[in-house]
Amino acid sequence: MKKLLLLLALPMVLAGLVLPQTSRAAVASKRSVQLPLPDGIDPEAVKDAGNKAVKELVSRFASESAGAVRRFAVLPLETDVDGNYFTNRIRDQLSVLGKPAGIELYTRMDEEWDRMLDEIGVGQKFEDAMDPATVQKFGKLAGVQGIIVGRLVSVTKEGSDAKARLSFRALEVETGRQIWAGEATQYAKRDGSLLNNVERLGETDAFKNYWWIGAAVLAGLYILSRIVRAINSAAKPR
Repeated sequence: MKKLLLLLALPMVLAGLVLPQTSRAAVASKRSVQLPLPDGIDPEAVKDAGNKAVKELVSRFASESAGAVRRFAVLPLETDVDGNYFTNRIRDQLSVLGKPAGIELYTRMDEEWDRMLDEIGVGQKFEDAMDPATVQKFGKLAGVQGIIVGRLVSVTKEGSDAKARLSFRALEVETGRQIWAGEATQYAKRDGSLLNNVERLGETDAFKNYWWIGAAVLAGLYILSRIVRAINSAAKPR
């Protein structure tokens, strides 16, 4: 009888483990609106440009922000690419560049965190939702003193360059006030053509060294062939 009850209960236990995770993943996938990329732009160039902008913003934030608010949670960006790509890059950079400045990153992304995000509303603009009353709700999360909200403002193609513009602001959860805001624009170029790759390689010292080595080898072979020819001509009977 006990074995039968265990067999009957097993599917429900598995469902309880799988369904909440699937549900959370589905909700999390809607956090950031995916910004459409211009036709013909290299997605990797967009990431390169955006990563530069993220590093610039986080560096400025770490050096300019001061005060008692030192532990921050990073909300999913209002607009992003490739899921939550730049949201995660901001978190990564904050954990590295913020450390020397005494800034800590809140990393406990659990059910309580999801419930807090649900109170904002899926699909609602974070910029519009970040009124002081909403910001103060995050004070319920243990250890969170401030939150960072932002968005990938735009992605444009200029010639062979990708341009990414990002912005974010930091808010204190105790008062709801804004304590820092910034914006950064960066460029990146990425051309996958073989010709351009060879041209870029030709600009490196290593390639120049190989070029001169090859030229020296060819010159040596030419001189050797002339010497052999001269020896053979001298050895012929007159």
